[in-house]
Amino acid sequence: MGITIKKNTIVLITCFIILLIISLQPFLLISLEGELAYHMIIEHSIFFLLGAMSIKISEVILKNLIVYNRGQRNLLKIQNNKKILFTFTNLWSNIIRHIFKIKRIGYIWIAISVLILTFWHIPQIFDYSVLNENIHIMQHISFIFVGMAGFLSIRSLGESYQIFLILILSCMMGFTGLIFSVLDEPLYVVYSIAGHNYAGTSMVIVSILLLVVFLPIYTIKKTLIYIKTKT
Repeated sequence: MGITIKKNTIVLITCFIILLIISLQPFLLISLEGELAYHMIIEHSIFFLLGAMSIKISEVILKNLIVYNRGQRNLLKIQNNKKILFTFTNLWSNIIRHIFKIKRIGYIWIAISVLILTFWHIPQIFDYSVLNENIHIMQHISFIFVGMAGFLSIRSLGESYQIFLILILSCMMGFTGLIFSVLDEPLYVVYSIAGHNYAGTSMVIVSILLLVVFLPIYTIKKTLIYIKTKT
């Protein structure tokens, strides 16, 4: 019994690889970091998505490995050249399974994410990370972890939390955007006041799109799935 890969999984892995390639291109990151709006919205989102996708891909691989290993157990004899693979996949799947079983500490994942984001957006630290390449790389790695933690919290706390999270993110982004759009002195000295105002306007637009477009689509999709499962 072999491992089959669905089309959705192929799309997910393809998107992950594309984002990973983008994240490893210095000239692209430098161009994004030239504007505060692109830095805070686009670049940071890339690393958040990388973290979330890495967990999702691990989850998909885990499911396939469980099916594969069950198939191997059903054989009367496992070939010698497959024993090592069987042992490794079984061990790795058990480790990942225990990670996904962490449901009682979903709010801890949220707290960790908030602390990391708050730390890196302290003006002095944010400015220093922009000017120091090594520190900036550490920031990117931590944002990947934020994406992973965010995904784990969503898995742990359920669909109601997902809707609540969209609302909170939209409101926070909109409120922060309003502040940035009316600043007359730069909060982050490495960027101009015009950059702050443009970033604020962009954040307000994104928050409106989340509330007016993404949230209704997400809610309708979940409702249709719920109706389908009931009927």
